[in-house]
Amino acid sequence: MLNYTGVFVVITGVLVASIYFLLYRYCFQEQGAKENILKDKVSKTGFLKQLKQAFSTRDLWPLMWMTSAYFFTTSLMEVFWYDQLHVLYPDPVAFNMYLNKVTIYIGICASLLSLFGASQIIKYFPWGVVSSVPPFLLLPCGVLLYFFPTIGSSDSTFLLCIVDFGAIYYSLNRICKYTFFDVSKEIAFTYLPLQSKVHGKPIVESLCPKLGKSSEGIYLQLLLGSFQTLSKALPVAIISISLVKISWIWAAFYGQKYVYENKQLAAALPDPATQSNSIGLQKMDD
Repeated sequence: MLNYTGVFVVITGVLVASIYFLLYRYCFQEQGAKENILKDKVSKTGFLKQLKQAFSTRDLWPLMWMTSAYFFTTSLMEVFWYDQLHVLYPDPVAFNMYLNKVTIYIGICASLLSLFGASQIIKYFPWGVVSSVPPFLLLPCGVLLYFFPTIGSSDSTFLLCIVDFGAIYYSLNRICKYTFFDVSKEIAFTYLPLQSKVHGKPIVESLCPKLGKSSEGIYLQLLLGSFQTLSKALPVAIISISLVKISWIWAAFYGQKYVYENKQLAAALPDPATQSNSIGLQKMDD
């Protein structure tokens, strides 16, 4: 079974790489050349200067905060869920089997949602709504987890509830990342000016995830220093995650105006391919 899965992954990867190469080679060659020239100029500048340029661009502020918030909340919640899952399944084989089942469900649900639901939401709803779908879906799970210590008469019941709802949270988190979170980021980057796009892409895609994970590690150490165990620190962590997700929703709707402003500016500019073709025809006429 693993051999067939590996072959399927390799074949799919080769097909995706071929499609990207053909699109870049025949459809976006001129735009790609401009981006490469600008990237060469950006690479010669220092990292601090790129960071200053990115922070001076207000269009990137919501994207940077949303990305940092996603990785902060995801990393923090996974630590608590893995801890409770390890207590429920101390055997490594059972632990990995449970994770494999959850991963299979994530792949199936993400594929079905991307085919039948996500595309319609992205098409008919504003960017702020699309980018705030993950925190809207994950906030109820956090609220239920917070009140679980008062539910159930035994430790095993409490532990089972934590693991099951942690699995739901983990699954929804991954599904929303593949269907809404990544797509909303790419939509926002599509309408950014070329210079802001080149300066902001490395910051949003590389620095902000590391910033979110590192801040999660520092915050987790503070929780462990205060509560000694992860189980006792779980309610405080859930409150913190909920507050960060509320700020994520605010950042999504705050950044919506910048996305539509950039979209209108991009629509007003001439198409580079059409412009280059018209210049070529003028040279032929001359």
